[in-house]
Amino acid sequence: MINNANPGHNLLVISMMCIVLTMPFNFVVPAGANHEISITQNNQLEEEFLSPSHPAPLIGNSPQVIWQQFNSPNQSGLYGCVKFYDFDHDGIQDMVAGNFAGGISMWTGDGLGNWTMFSPPITSMNFYDFALGDINNDGLSDIVAGYDKGMLAWTGDGSGTWTNVTVGLPNEYVGPLFPIYSVVLDDMNLDGNLDIVGGNNGKSGAQSIQAVRVFMGNGNGVWTDASSNLPAVNGLKYFGIATGDFNRDGWPDIVGAGSAGIDAWIGNGGSTWTLRDNGLPGSGAYSDVKLADFNLDGNFDLVATGKNNNGLAVSNGDGWGIWTTTYTLPMTGTYTGVEVYDVNIDGYMDIITSSDDSDNIIWTGDGQNNWYLQTNGLRTGDSHSDISVGDINNDARMDICLPNTTGEQNIWYSSVDRTVNAWTELNAPASGGQINDIEIADINMDGKPDICYAKEGGGIELWSGDGTGNWTPMTKPVSTGNYNSIISTDFNKDGKPDIISTSDSGIKVWIGNGGTTWVARTMGLPSSGVYLGLTVADFNDDGDPDIAAGTQASGVAVWNGDGWGIWTMTYNLPFVGTYYDLAARDMNRDGALDLVAAHGGLMVFLGNANDGWSQSSSGLPGSSSQYYSVEVTDLDNDGILDIIGASESAGVNTWLGDGTGSWNFGSNPTSVATTGLATGDFSIDGTPDIVFGSGTNNGINGLARKQPAWETVSDGLFQSGDFRTIELADINIDGRLDIITANYTAGTPNIWVGDYAVPPPETFSIGPLSVGWNLVSTPLAPSDTALPGALTDLDGDTSWTRVKYYDNAASPAWKTYGPSITSTLTDITEKMGVWIYIPDAGSLGDGYIRLEGSAPTATTIDLVPGWNLVGYPSSISRTAGTTVPPQVDIMSVYQSASPYIQDFTAYSGVSMIPGNAYWIHVNSASTWVVDY
Repeated sequence: MINNANPGHNLLVISMMCIVLTMPFNFVVPAGANHEISITQNNQLEEEFLSPSHPAPLIGNSPQVIWQQFNSPNQSGLYGCVKFYDFDHDGIQDMVAGNFAGGISMWTGDGLGNWTMFSPPITSMNFYDFALGDINNDGLSDIVAGYDKGMLAWTGDGSGTWTNVTVGLPNEYVGPLFPIYSVVLDDMNLDGNLDIVGGNNGKSGAQSIQAVRVFMGNGNGVWTDASSNLPAVNGLKYFGIATGDFNRDGWPDIVGAGSAGIDAWIGNGGSTWTLRDNGLPGSGAYSDVKLADFNLDGNFDLVATGKNNNGLAVSNGDGWGIWTTTYTLPMTGTYTGVEVYDVNIDGYMDIITSSDDSDNIIWTGDGQNNWYLQTNGLRTGDSHSDISVGDINNDARMDICLPNTTGEQNIWYSSVDRTVNAWTELNAPASGGQINDIEIADINMDGKPDICYAKEGGGIELWSGDGTGNWTPMTKPVSTGNYNSIISTDFNKDGKPDIISTSDSGIKVWIGNGGTTWVARTMGLPSSGVYLGLTVADFNDDGDPDIAAGTQASGVAVWNGDGWGIWTMTYNLPFVGTYYDLAARDMNRDGALDLVAAHGGLMVFLGNANDGWSQSSSGLPGSSSQYYSVEVTDLDNDGILDIIGASESAGVNTWLGDGTGSWNFGSNPTSVATTGLATGDFSIDGTPDIVFGSGTNNGINGLARKQPAWETVSDGLFQSGDFRTIELADINIDGRLDIITANYTAGTPNIWVGDYAVPPPETFSIGPLSVGWNLVSTPLAPSDTALPGALTDLDGDTSWTRVKYYDNAASPAWKTYGPSITSTLTDITEKMGVWIYIPDAGSLGDGYIRLEGSAPTATTIDLVPGWNLVGYPSSISRTAGTTVPPQVDIMSVYQSASPYIQDFTAYSGVSMIPGNAYWIHVNSASTWVVDY
């Protein structure tokens, strides 16, 4: 197995590393654009690499990982080993596989799931393992392979031509003959050249030989044996090898997983190796091993996979070569390979394995030797011979390949579910009797959320909270009567919360002084009639809160407030129908508030801020559909508000708005009969989520928005009971949304706090870059849009002196930023393609600019007539025909050969890759919605 987990020894080798050559190209700017830039470099994702240094852990349980199957290059043949590697240097992961008796197979990938055969160095022999790296220091990919009769090595020219470089290596041509089960490339003597470490079976015929072999390379394909004092025991086999400086002396060391346990040797940069295996398993057969810092103490730990039903073992290192083995992972099962990576992006290293006999192969860690099984989306019932990880679709997340022993190569790509892993019940204020509605507000102004109940027969009940689940009753505005909906706001603008509630006897308002006394203020409001739905907003745009309320059978009305507690009714809304729920938002983007209503069906009234209303409900369900609750939010991130409705007959449904008052059906997240509904981003991923309750004893459930679908998030919630009123608020003041609800028939309130991981800012590396002008973009929404911060390298070693952007909607179109010039460009976003100028090799650094930001769900880019220089804010590659709008008539994209810019009128097959920028031409104004 390939491994290079060696801090401080960063050669051009690792099991998943991209090796990319950079050179400037001349180009032509599209017609109509100013021709003032002359050099660029195409940009690809830089891979994240294995390291014992990781960001601080997040709060809560590990985010879950969701796996989805990806197209693989071959579905037949028996492959014993597989690796992802960018051997054609295009910034996209390729695949190398060792076929039992079929040699080596190679395929180049395009990031979209399409694979093309690549000429391998050999098509015969039985290969156990191989490593890829630059052994002759020419910047191109080379291969070292272990097979059943020794070890072979080839240097490549990047085009499929290979040269055998095996001088000094054991194989069938020079002897002695013995199988090499595992190979690793690392610079063991720190001379700048890659060396080979291999594991074999400790004998050649009757002769005992070293079971771990080290061959020092000279950079020209000549190898020198440096294995003299490594173990030479006839029959001892080492199936897995890993290298890393686990005693922190600056020299790479060796760990071997063998037929008699796990051993480790300390190196000194030469041919002397000292056994240091205190605390490691000394018996049992192990097939593979990897080094990583699982507990974030700065020292290498290891994980080993067991053969012959020996399970998995994790050993924590102390930085001196002493190990403590823990057995919190399965102690049974036969595992064939292992990789380590932070697959769920929570700051802790995780374990990915392959197995002969178990479907349980991936565990996420918490840094304390606790491991959480991840199986979401993985196929069951397979037997796998190896495991490889790499970012095959350029979304900055690790994907896996598991060759099946029945002949398939199974590839899954991953995404991270940062939603609630579990809801935990928190003590709720006790209340007897039916609760019709709940409001969360800081009534006593102590900085902590309080709870208000509108009760059936019990008036209005108020509870002061301390943020930890302790509750103290407060003075009630009223102790009797049937109250239906409740809202707290400041009606008289004195800075103190007031309360309004609909009831079976009109609409009531109480002016508060901080929760101790209440004064009724209802002049102009109805004192009789059953009122249900309620919302408060400034409908006439005079700065004072107004009231909209729905009745039972007598329509809906608005009362304008004067800021002192006097109300004036308006008469332009329907006087018939029952209105159960209301929401006030600007649905048609005209600057005036509109009214969205659930009245059995769903209805929208467009307001004009002057007491005028017009119905605009095209596409929404009629009054026979049993919709009793409604929410408004922007579901598809297009800047236009959408509608969510809760129905007892149709479940939860969504409608997407077009900004003019028409609606298109969106989705049916659940068909469970629903009466209560609340929305909010409880998963903290920038997209609206839903909590819904059933009035037919189906309990309460959460739905996390996962474009384009919804995922149920209900662990810990009651799956039975009648829940008709729901609120989302941060009750325990931990920065997360919690659920506040009540069982309608039982009269018992409930609170569940969300237990989920807050995602860190994601990072994206622009590069490789070159000296001169580079065309770049970022798929992430920058944490800081202002220049220079928006393009400042987090690693600090790559810098630029100028940024240019072409804005066809402005005059002049070219905008420039520079620290020493008068700048006309001040900010950048993920929507923009920009040019950056790197003046010299000293400013180039490692050739990458690592940026921080958040992943947008979807991004709307306005295209103006003519040429538009745009970014591609997406995590995955797509063909242009599947993403750009039909108004695009020409695309100009990067070509590796001159000219730089090539125009495409038939552009549907053009690959769009995260990190690249594109010139897009349209003849008429249009919008492009890019899904992340």
